[in-house]
Amino acid sequence: MEGGRRWTFAPTPPLSTYNPVVVAGPFVEVRREVDGYELGLYARQTLAPALERDAEQLFTITAQGLAFFGERFGMRFPQRSYDQVFLPEFGGAMENYGCVTWADDILRRHEPTVSEWQLFTNVLLHEMAHMWFGNIVTMRWWDDLWLNEAFAEFACMWAAERATAYGDTAANNLVVDKLRAYLADQGPSSHPIRQAVPSVADAESIFDAITYPKRAAVLKQLMHFVGEDTFCVGMRAYFAEHAWGNTTLDDLVTSLEQASGRDLQPWRTAWLETAGVDRLGIEHTDDGLVLTAVGAHGAPHPQVVGVGAYRRAGEKLEEVGSVLVEVDGERTAVEGLPQADLYLVNHDDTTFATTRPDAAGREILVGRPSGLPTTLIRAVAMATVWDMLSNAEATAAEAVGALTDVLSVETVETVAEPCLTLALTAAQLWAPESERAGLEAQVGDTAQRMVDAGVSRHSALRVLARTATGDDHLASVRGQAGDDLDLQWYVLQRRAELGEVETHALQALQERDLDPDAWVRALCARASSPFAELKEEAWTAMVERTVPIETSGPLAAAFWQPGQEDVLAPYAERYLKVLPTLHEGGMIPALTLSKVLFPVFAIDEEWVRRAREMGATQCAPVVVSGLTERSEEVLRMLRARAL
Repeated sequence: MEGGRRWTFAPTPPLSTYNPVVVAGPFVEVRREVDGYELGLYARQTLAPALERDAEQLFTITAQGLAFFGERFGMRFPQRSYDQVFLPEFGGAMENYGCVTWADDILRRHEPTVSEWQLFTNVLLHEMAHMWFGNIVTMRWWDDLWLNEAFAEFACMWAAERATAYGDTAANNLVVDKLRAYLADQGPSSHPIRQAVPSVADAESIFDAITYPKRAAVLKQLMHFVGEDTFCVGMRAYFAEHAWGNTTLDDLVTSLEQASGRDLQPWRTAWLETAGVDRLGIEHTDDGLVLTAVGAHGAPHPQVVGVGAYRRAGEKLEEVGSVLVEVDGERTAVEGLPQADLYLVNHDDTTFATTRPDAAGREILVGRPSGLPTTLIRAVAMATVWDMLSNAEATAAEAVGALTDVLSVETVETVAEPCLTLALTAAQLWAPESERAGLEAQVGDTAQRMVDAGVSRHSALRVLARTATGDDHLASVRGQAGDDLDLQWYVLQRRAELGEVETHALQALQERDLDPDAWVRALCARASSPFAELKEEAWTAMVERTVPIETSGPLAAAFWQPGQEDVLAPYAERYLKVLPTLHEGGMIPALTLSKVLFPVFAIDEEWVRRAREMGATQCAPVVVSGLTERSEEVLRMLRARAL
């Protein structure tokens, strides 16, 4: 055809039907050749500055991941080209063979923070892991879809820690995703890791906190159970035998059994076919220390868990010993540890279990966790405190106090940023109304100290904006933000929360901001105000889906503001009205909207019961999944506010 162009591609090996993709558009393109691979990045023209700014780091991480997985799995990625395409209004990311597609909102219009780069790295390596576990070898049926996703999630953190600059991935995961999994596995959304999936509709409903963080943690536990070197031997044999074919869970377990010489059937039954999370603790007896283990529905899981001993040394806590314990029923003797002030179970985060300290340990975790010696150990402590909060065993004030204490010493930004977010969440969503303002001020003071110290400065300035109490505070944040457009949006949004919507300033900032979704930032600011007509505008945009689905989370967070219960009250019934229709438009919108539209204020426990009943009788499985997971978290918030 005259004026046309022809593209010719090398033959590909046998692939599942969902692996190929065709992407076309007027993209900006950046390419590099690294280690024998042709690496490509593509995005829409308006995002060229962000893509070009981040390209070198993306190429570096991509090359590191390809080398790591090729070595660990005994098989280089077989195709010479590896492209990554950033697309508008595309939910999440997809592991198409050699051409990964992403939602382009992950290309930050501002200079990405370290924590945002951590997220970028995890998603990049997750989709890359799928080239082997999902594409080169594909599950035979949906009941093993969990294995594809869990393996990719486990492998992305494994690779990030071993092959990239993000060596604190485990600690970051612990205070972000793993907390969601602990919560989900203790409520009505808990289910066995492996379950029957009779239809595609049921398959859509299993993308939850059990599918990703818990299952990834279980695979990490399996690697520790058999040993990392043995695990790699088993994986190499698995890919060598099954490349370009379909497999089941049995095939993977057989490869690992042959490599390890261990019978893994008891492990498989306990971890994959039983729902719920164990509760591990420490007990002092006349015969010494005992590790207690209570299973959710009977015996605890077979697992290897670390126990660390810490002794006070002034303001610090020094590690004076640690041991690995192979759990043997409900009570297992712990040998080899000296006398200490704190015995921290799972201090090395090698298993998936909630933990509780003894009385002396609780005093340390709540009162002075900053004395703990490493980032990972402090993250384990914060995960314990957060689980105590979600189970009404600690107050929001105690959680905020522990988190802000840790932030007084934490300098690893990939952990400091999410801990600061947790502190603000506890203050705004979990605290009684009478304590909210004081706890917000405590979080704001911590954020200012972080700004002054240069730790997670951008994120800390965001929190300063979100906790500002008036014009003086906002003027200070604005002065510290300078020309940073992202932070200027936060300032205008906080001003709207406080009751002053600066329409002209919002319009002017929208015109200056080259972000194609800048209009949604303006909508977020208006949605955060206490005015009924602006709440209506935001609700309509989300329900009618006139905003990109990936922006619905920030918009809903702006909509559900503390202290605005009167104007928010009607939306509880409106959520119930729209609930049966949320499955329309596909899996990702259904999961997203069922969660983010769920009321956070102006409801009670009886309303949550009604919502769950409606979901069970009138909604598609994918909507029920999102509703159940989010409703459990909000129910626990309500109970925490009553403490």
